Amino acid sequence: MPTTVSGIDLFPTAREGSIAREALWWRLLSEQSRDGIVVLDHRGKVFWTNEKFPAMLGRTREETLGLSVPDWEADIPPDTIEEMLEQVDASGAHFETIHRRKDGSTYEVEICSNAVTINQEKLASLGQLAAGVAHEINNPLAFILSNFVSLTEYMDDLACFVAEAKSLIELPHDSDPEDVNAAVASLRNLYKTRDIGFAAEDAPKLVFENIEGVERIRNIVANLKGFARPDEKRPTPSSVRKMIEVAMTVAHNELKYRCEVVVELDDDLPPLCCFRQQIEQVLMNLMVNASHAMKKSGTIRIGAAVEGDREMRITIEDDGSGIAPENFSRIFDPFFTTKEIGRGTGLGLHIVRSIIESHGGRVAVESRVGSGTTFTISCWKWCTSGLGSFPAMKSPSCRPSPRWPPRATW
Repeated sequence: MPTTVSGIDLFPTAREGSIAREALWWRLLSEQSRDGIVVLDHRGKVFWTNEKFPAMLGRTREETLGLSVPDWEADIPPDTIEEMLEQVDASGAHFETIHRRKDGSTYEVEICSNAVTINQEKLASLGQLAAGVAHEINNPLAFILSNFVSLTEYMDDLACFVAEAKSLIELPHDSDPEDVNAAVASLRNLYKTRDIGFAAEDAPKLVFENIEGVERIRNIVANLKGFARPDEKRPTPSSVRKMIEVAMTVAHNELKYRCEVVVELDDDLPPLCCFRQQIEQVLMNLMVNASHAMKKSGTIRIGAAVEGDREMRITIEDDGSGIAPENFSRIFDPFFTTKEIGRGTGLGLHIVRSIIESHGGRVAVESRVGSGTTFTISCWKWCTSGLGSFPAMKSPSCRPSPRWPPRATW
């Protein structure tokens, strides 16, 4: 019997194909599914399940969160589980195994697994910001085009003036003085009527403005390419200031009409050893969230400083509406959002915490309704062992399944 979902109309004003609608549908259907569904982070630990999966293990959902595959896997040797997880890719894997319940009993399951990476949420964020980014590119394009129109007129004026000056220079040495005086008078009149002095003064300024505009577009495109590009395989020393600049560039159109951004960094701030695009994604998500908390206009303060011997702290503080107490405990839950349909996936803060924890750090939140919210990211300034990423995965070899035992979806 197919899964049946009954209820009220959840999307009376939903936009067709919106990311938020798809995310909410996925959560609704997964909770109603007869199959166990579990989502693992890059370390192989559970950070979300539907109700069915813990029930299959004889556990509560709270007991299941944070467990890893060896805690329930009874058939695959522990030393091969990590290798198996690293070989799962987007094409998925389909195999049978045995799971162990809390009481020690076992049962057969069929596994259908797929890799899901943070790039999906990152690209979803870019899609939501695309109109703003296009606007940021159109602005310099507009004044570059306007400047070229003016430069074309200046070139015509200067060409006429140069042609007139050439006629004067080419007069024979024994020319009649009256002819010389007439040519000089004509050149002076042309200089005045064509406003050659202003053209000669303004043209270099317009050229300089155009160079700045092209540089601006190049920087926007470069930052977008860097932001959307898959992450490096290893953490690298990265400038915190530069990562903040990239995040501000990508989110600029969301920020400029809502708030002022004040950046306060220590002068001697060392580079942060990290996966640069992931930290840029964290910063962008927090900046955009902060701007959305502004009812009219406000200020976002971004700071970074080294605390103690090895810890670096980055803070994003806003003076917006704050987080309601009833929502505070759920802000990091996947697919939880208080935004209107089409404005968020509900994955932003969840991804923020996942990324920071994968770097061995932590995220703290302080909020007061009506006063604002402060996110504090604490992480290490040097590379340490155990830094993780969301691995590129590949399907393990496994035998086909002729039977249909209970299923668990990873």
